[in-house]
Amino acid sequence: LTLITAGCGGDGGEKGETGFKIKPGSLTELTINNKSYSIDGLSLSQGLSPSTHAIIFSGTVNNQNYVGIAVNNDITVANSSCLYIYFNSSDIPSSITLDSTDPNHILKYRKSPSTTFTPWTNNGATITLSFLNNGDGTYTIQDTAITGTVNFGGDILTSVDIIAQKYP
Repeated sequence: LTLITAGCGGDGGEKGETGFKIKPGSLTELTINNKSYSIDGLSLSQGLSPSTHAIIFSGTVNNQNYVGIAVNNDITVANSSCLYIYFNSSDIPSSITLDSTDPNHILKYRKSPSTTFTPWTNNGATITLSFLNNGDGTYTIQDTAITGTVNFGGDILTSVDIIAQKYP
């Protein structure tokens, strides 16, 4: 179940939230490819390896289409540092500009050993991300522009470079 636990665990949301559910027959065999990430300014970085915890998800949650990205420094350690990025979209775009003032553009960061997530500050900052399908079940996700300060309670994101496994 590493596929599902590659996210950040609980996200401090509403009581009773369950996240992803696996139904019989809903999983197929897949190859776990090399992944990596470096999120400069935050305590998040892992080198190129199949065991790196970086995923990109495209699907429907509560009747809404979402694309989500999660990176986690160590899924075996409770409250390890991790980052969620998600936004409304019916498919993985080639590029998107996320705006801190848009409630549908969510970035949340948990800095170990904290148990809570800090959302990005609603200060008018934007970050443009590009998405490249690598053709092997992974996507390269990089920032192409950051305007303003992408701030998580004093921790400042300065660049994004992720190779993430796509699920499902």
